[in-house]
Amino acid sequence: MKFPSREKIADGLVLLIYREGGDRYQRRPADIYGPLADQFNLDAKARNITYYELNGEGTDEPIWNIEVRFARQLLVEQGYLFAQPRGVWRLTNEGISYAQRLPKPPFDLRVEWEKFIQSKRIRDEEEKVGSTGSKSCS
Repeated sequence: MKFPSREKIADGLVLLIYREGGDRYQRRPADIYGPLADQFNLDAKARNITYYELNGEGTDEPIWNIEVRFARQLLVEQGYLFAQPRGVWRLTNEGISYAQRLPKPPFDLRVEWEKFIQSKRIRDEEEKVGSTGSKSCS
């Protein structure tokens, strides 16, 4: 079973909260798992399979929910989501700004993510070249 990367899940999570989180840009976790899985076109099996079903050991909680929570933690560490209060996932001002820079739906999140990352790599490389004062000849 292959899931999107945590970074892709995190971006989808930011966009979901930004679009559907109301004027406070927040959602309850229980209201996120399904709509986020929809963004990635995950089927019922992918949404519900557990580590126990996959490996014969571990938790009986869906792997998808666990991956979404890992992505959420990544966003907290990056300063895009508030860590508290428990049971509410809310964007920080930085998270709102980040969401505004991400590609807007309707789109295929996987394709748009790759385009976004490629353009970011190009910008980062241009900044690196500009800051060192050297330019490569083509």
